[in-house]
Amino acid sequence: MIKFQDYMCKHNDDMNYLDVMKHFNFKAEEVHTSNQLMVKVSKEMSDGRKICFLPFCHTVEGDAMGALIQLGDCEFGPRSHFYSYDLLEDLLQVKGFDLSSGRINEVIKASSHLLAEGYEVVVNISGPLTILNLLIDPVKVYKGFRKQADLIKEILLIIERNLLMYIEALLTKGVRVFSYGDASGGISIVGPRLYQQQVEWFTHRFLESIEKLFDKKALMVLCPKVSYGLVAHKKASWSNISVGTSDYMTAIQDSIGKTCFVGETCIKNNKYRLRNLEIKGLSLNR
Repeated sequence: MIKFQDYMCKHNDDMNYLDVMKHFNFKAEEVHTSNQLMVKVSKEMSDGRKICFLPFCHTVEGDAMGALIQLGDCEFGPRSHFYSYDLLEDLLQVKGFDLSSGRINEVIKASSHLLAEGYEVVVNISGPLTILNLLIDPVKVYKGFRKQADLIKEILLIIERNLLMYIEALLTKGVRVFSYGDASGGISIVGPRLYQQQVEWFTHRFLESIEKLFDKKALMVLCPKVSYGLVAHKKASWSNISVGTSDYMTAIQDSIGKTCFVGETCIKNNKYRLRNLEIKGLSLNR
């Protein structure tokens, strides 16, 4: 079994959306369901930079697949209210993303509005374990990885198709920068065996599809828990790319067309500075 050092999350936004909600006395059900308020909150969080981040949580994709989400308040963000599905087999009947309605549609609309105002929009995409943990008891998912591999692989394909459809819709609107992570799928949570299965059954294939979809017109910032894992499992390799700045976010924008993936540090690591004016690009191994 491959072993590698996990990336330790320790970076927080200087001002997160909960702070903005408190300041303006916004209600969670409004902030997470209104594209107008998404625009206002994300602009407040931008701290004067022309870069906005959407959405404000990791539940949008799960919500679009039928998860029952409690939207939270000014203290806690959205989370699963209770599980929508009891059996793994039920997930084969899960509805696909309806991009024309619901919270996922509001994210697309908010992205479009911000782009029209000249902002760079970074849209975060959640991975399969994060999505599944909103739909069904995660213990059943972990058991499925061990005992029902074919069923899990079929479920992962359903998730992949829906994520690609969502991302393509955002690309059409003009989004150029995406971030990708799987908060519930880190090796410290699922263990090395399931993590390796996730890399082999989903992550590598999904990113190959992303590379074709982007066609050098967009870029995805991978959570280091993902990028480090890909490298450790020999599914990807680092390369140095020259950029004209030490600022990580600016370098990400400058790297569009030069690489499809970066991920040497967390996108929330606001104080990170590049050495030698080089950013690490990630190339998938075939």
